[in-house]
Amino acid sequence: METAALLHELKMLCEKLGINVSERVLKSGAIRVQSGLCVVRGEARLILDRKLPDDEKVDILLENLARVPMDSVFVIPHLREKIDSFRKKHKIEPASSVLEAATVKPAGQTTQTT
Repeated sequence: METAALLHELKMLCEKLGINVSERVLKSGAIRVQSGLCVVRGEARLILDRKLPDDEKVDILLENLARVPMDSVFVIPHLREKIDSFRKKHKIEPASSVLEAATVKPAGQTTQTT
């Protein structure tokens, strides 16, 4: 599957799960800023650095979606396979809720961006 199409499908899955996805230019400075899942005013958001290539954005989405429970929504089989494969490879256990996934970062987080 083409990377841009996969990126689009992963973003749509996030929205389906109640996660607002946005792309911003994340400037580096005194405070280290990186792409990822967070909570803003009680809402789960996934912020991606606009300057990253699409394949890195896909990896960030997969990493964060691997931590989110998806039992309550239908996930296209090929997306579920990719997310489950990422979970197994990186030994990630899903959190009990989207907000928990957004607030608790596992030790040794796999994706680092600048």
